[in-house]
Amino acid sequence: PTGPAKNPKVGIAPSPAGSFASYLARVMDDAGKVQVTSPMRLQGNGLPSTGGFESLMRSELKATVDSGCKAAKLDYILFMGTPQPSMKTDVSAFIIGVGRMRMRNQQESRLYDCKSGKAVWQQSVLFETSQGVLSSAFTGNMAGGLLGGPEAEKGMAEVYAELLTAEMGW
Repeated sequence: PTGPAKNPKVGIAPSPAGSFASYLARVMDDAGKVQVTSPMRLQGNGLPSTGGFESLMRSELKATVDSGCKAAKLDYILFMGTPQPSMKTDVSAFIIGVGRMRMRNQQESRLYDCKSGKAVWQQSVLFETSQGVLSSAFTGNMAGGLLGGPEAEKGMAEVYAELLTAEMGW
């Protein structure tokens, strides 16, 4: 990484999981270790509105990183891939109606250094939430949301922000 070790300017690109990206921006801003540019502010700067760097070709991704960095005067820009959700239900849920559903969401992330244009942090993060089948029937939340609902997304954003800042030494 070529950016400053203290208080770098980090932009979060618009993401397919928009609410998670917003929670992440808020958590990183509240921590005060970085200056954050939210996905909403970066959206109009040549970045794809749906995010998902996997859909871009290498040359398009480089141009997107360059334009996003220059427009917002960033040191780093974070791209998150398309979430890959899956769900697993205990066998007991089908037999006696009591059990747990586990929602998993795998998401690849890349942090690009704006000066070099190279990925300096790349992770494939797996978030998992769990919910009782009986309780989800009473609340009407059978799918549990993409990441388990707003509370789970906020908690996961906190863990994600801690991981990123610790591994980058910010």
